[in-house]
Amino acid sequence: MKAQAVYLDKTKSKLFADNLVAGIGWGIGSVLGALALVTLLGIIASRVQTVPIIGEFVYGIIVEVGKLQGK
Repeated sequence: MKAQAVYLDKTKSKLFADNLVAGIGWGIGSVLGALALVTLLGIIASRVQTVPIIGEFVYGIIVEVGKLQGK
């Protein structure tokens, strides 16, 4: 019941502003977390070239990306 009382005390505009800020914070946190995870996986994948199957696969990706970038 206490949680409902908190929301009843707030005006609609204050509730909207609080939820907007919380949503923006959640979105930015999600993007930063995904960026960190993808970066970590990319670093690990670039170091795995010693494993024959995975190394060849990663090397092929690096070559294709290099072609797209004009290298």
